Amino acid sequence: MPGERPRKDVGDAFNSYVDRYDAWYESLKGKALLATEVAALRPLLARFPHPYLEVGTGTGRFAEALGI
Repeated sequence: MPGERPRKDVGDAFNSYVDRYDAWYESLKGKALLATEVAALRPLLARFPHPYLEVGTGTGRFAEALGI
């Protein structure tokens, strides 16, 4: 429509922060939070049959930690 601003792609927004995102998960706080989140998700995944499907965007950090 005339006068409408172009929508920025969500992938572009993620890509502009990917280095900071990964760096944060390498910090002490980030490593602790990742371990806590993976520990919370692992029992939930055990309820579902393999293969798992990752549908989120990201660097694959959680998928790797969860064996997806």
